[in-house]
Amino acid sequence: VDGSLTLSLSVAREAKVTPRATRAAIDIARIREKAAGEKAAGDTTIEKMLSSAFTAMAEGTRNHASEFLPGGNFCSEKITDELRQRLSGMPTTSTSAERTFALGRDHDQRAGACRDDTRSGAILGAMDNTHEFMRGREKGEEEWRMLRRLARKGMKETMAEKRIAAGRVAATERNAKLEGHRAKQAAKKKELARLEAI
Repeated sequence: VDGSLTLSLSVAREAKVTPRATRAAIDIARIREKAAGEKAAGDTTIEKMLSSAFTAMAEGTRNHASEFLPGGNFCSEKITDELRQRLSGMPTTSTSAERTFALGRDHDQRAGACRDDTRSGAILGAMDNTHEFMRGREKGEEEWRMLRRLARKGMKETMAEKRIAAGRVAATERNAKLEGHRAKQAAKKKELARLEAI
């Protein structure tokens, strides 16, 4: 609260000064000035509020970083050559996978004739050896057979056929809502005509 704690980067470089950071520095200076004035007057409301907020933030940060802090699953003392080899193909974030899925989904929606086995998910599964991971599980072979049965069932229809079926279901729901709306409008008109006739 009083500025006695500072955060520094682990690498030797200056922090980037952005307009947002500049505004934040001005805001925190105002807050500290206000808190100091109230504290001198015997009121510590702002200090208590900031302390509570910082405490909650610290707990949230600890939860997010727990895997990399001492004792976590991925802290430095637990990183072994075996672990590096097992996770060598795993990206640090899911951005690349999400981007590929998004591109594949957009292509499938525009093409209209794709099947489940040609979608990006199956392609990604072949790239990252998902089948090897599945078969290495405790009941991997059983789960793999179940997934293959589901895949065969899904591949009997094209994406266009699936969209037509989904569109029919949506049309039925939409028509039901419209009928209810039209019935309400008709009832209102009938009641208005009755009142006008009085």
